[in-house]
Amino acid sequence: MVIIRGVKFKGDEVAIKVLNALNQRMPVHAILVGSSKNVQKVFSSIKPEFTYTHYGTVSDDELATLYSSNDLFLFTSHVESFGLPPLEAMACGTPVVSTDCLGNRDYANNGYNCLLTHPGDVEELAKASLLVLTNSDLADRLVRGGLETAKQFTWDRVVERFEEALRAPDEDNEI
Repeated sequence: MVIIRGVKFKGDEVAIKVLNALNQRMPVHAILVGSSKNVQKVFSSIKPEFTYTHYGTVSDDELATLYSSNDLFLFTSHVESFGLPPLEAMACGTPVVSTDCLGNRDYANNGYNCLLTHPGDVEELAKASLLVLTNSDLADRLVRGGLETAKQFTWDRVVERFEEALRAPDEDNEI
C-alpha cells in the first residue's frame, strides 16, 4: 500500500518506481490511496508495470481497514516533520518499509518496527520491500515492534507529555 500525495517531496514517483522494480521480482498488486488527480499526475511521468486498486479520499476508518489488510506499507518521502502514515500503519499491524526522512526518527527503529532506507533509493526500497514480503519471520517481528511503538503515541500520552513539558520549568530559563 502507498499513499499518493501529489507533492514532489512525498516521493510519489519513487513509490511507483519501487513498485515497478518489485513487480519485476514478484507479482505485485498495489493499493494506491490518493486523489485521482494525484495518481494520474504521477502516472503521466511513470507508467505502472503492476496491477493496482485505487482508492480516492477515504475516511480514517477506511484508511485503517486498508492499512490492516495489506502485506506492506511503503513510505517514500524525502523529508518529513513527523510522517504520520508509517506510524498509523504500525498501529494497524502492517509491516513498514520507509525512507529515513528525518521526522520519522521520533519512532522509526530500523529492524525493530520497520526497515529504513535512504530517501530516493529505488533499489534499496525495492530490496527491503521484497525482504519483508518474502520473510514472514521478519514481517512478524516488524509488526510486533510496530504495535509496541504505536502504543507509545496515543493522544492521551502525547497530551500528557505536552502538559509535563509546560509544567516543568527549565531551571536555566526561569521566568
